[in-house]
Amino acid sequence: MGLPTFSAPDLKRLQDLGLLREQIAELVKALPICRSYLRQPAALADVRAVLGDTRTAVENAIRQLDRFDRVESSAYGEARVRFDQAYFANARVPETRDEELLNAALNYLDRVRTSLTDALADLPTEQRRHRTASFVPVMKIDGALLRGFTLAHKPPMPPYLLHASISPGSTFREVVGLCYRAIGANDDPERAIKGYIRWRKERDRASRIAFGIPVEADSSRPARRKVGQQIKKK
Repeated sequence: MGLPTFSAPDLKRLQDLGLLREQIAELVKALPICRSYLRQPAALADVRAVLGDTRTAVENAIRQLDRFDRVESSAYGEARVRFDQAYFANARVPETRDEELLNAALNYLDRVRTSLTDALADLPTEQRRHRTASFVPVMKIDGALLRGFTLAHKPPMPPYLLHASISPGSTFREVVGLCYRAIGANDDPERAIKGYIRWRKERDRASRIAFGIPVEADSSRPARRKVGQQIKKK
C-alpha cells in the first residue's frame, strides 16, 4: 500500500476552495498519520513487540556509547580518537567538545528509553475498537492547514479564516471530508469534527484558567444554584 494522496478531481476541488499550494502540500504530508490512526487497530501483542524491540535497541545503543568513556582498551581508545576526528570534521559548532556530544546523546537516548517504557506500561490489556470517531486526524488536518498558511505568508500575516467548523457547506468540513476520502475512510467525519471542536474549547478554557485569565461562563450549560439558595419572590 502506497502513501495516500488526493485524486486529481479532489486536488482541483481543494484549489477551487481557495487552499494555498503550501496548505495542500502540508495536507498531503498529514495524510499518512491520519490513515494510520483511523485504520483498524493492530493486535496489542504486535504493538508491544515493536515497542519492546525498539526499547532493547535503544538500551543497546546506550550501553555501547557508554563504553566509549568506561572501557580502557586499545580498540576503544582508537575508536574514540577516530570518533573525535570525525565529529570535529563535521561539527557545526567547532568549539563544542566531544564529551558534550556523548552526554547529550546519552541523555536523549535515556529519555527515549523512558518514553518507550511508559508507552509499554500504558498499553491497554484488552483489544481496542476501531477509532472512527477519534478527533486526532481532524486535529492533524487543522494543524496542516494553519502550518501551510503560515508558510505561504510573511509577516504581517493576513487574517486566518479557515477555522474548524461543523456547519453544513463549510470549507473546513469539506476539506476534512476530502482528506478522509484520500485515506480511504468511508465514515462521515462529523462526529470527529465535533469532538475536536469540543476538545479545543476545553483545552483553551483550561489554559486561560491556568494563566489566571477570566473565563466566560458556558452559556450552553444552565447556571447552577448554590445548595440552599432561595429564590426571593417579588
